[in-house]
Amino acid sequence: MKKTVLILSIVFLTGCATVQTRRTEFVKAHTELAPEQRDAIMKGAVITGMSRDMVIATWGEPIDEVNEIINGNEVKSWIFQAFVGDHVNIYAVKFTNELVSEVRLISVQKRTYGYPEYYSPIHTQLYFLYGFPHHDDHHHHE
Repeated sequence: MKKTVLILSIVFLTGCATVQTRRTEFVKAHTELAPEQRDAIMKGAVITGMSRDMVIATWGEPIDEVNEIINGNEVKSWIFQAFVGDHVNIYAVKFTNELVSEVRLISVQKRTYGYPEYYSPIHTQLYFLYGFPHHDDHHHHE
């Protein structure tokens, strides 16, 4: 049992180190970043005005992408999930003119038997189109 816990701890810590390394390397390679963007990336926060590359550096690849037409304009949203304790938080990152225009925590689900309920892109469409209430603690993902 102790050996299993040790191995899981090493895997967990290695994963965190990889995320922080990715963020650090991105910030070092992009000296043109504004100070608030640099700080947000290093803290694991996605903020308005970030490019797609900045979001990937901060949170990694999205689990899904939703494309919509809103008021005649194509709007893209990326979906991310974060495992927080015994819950899974689902975030939507909306892009307008290729930059982040909105970040929303659209769902908090209790894990069932170690797995979240299936995510559906319709959640994102409903939240952005109809402005359903959302949580405001969207800055920290990992």
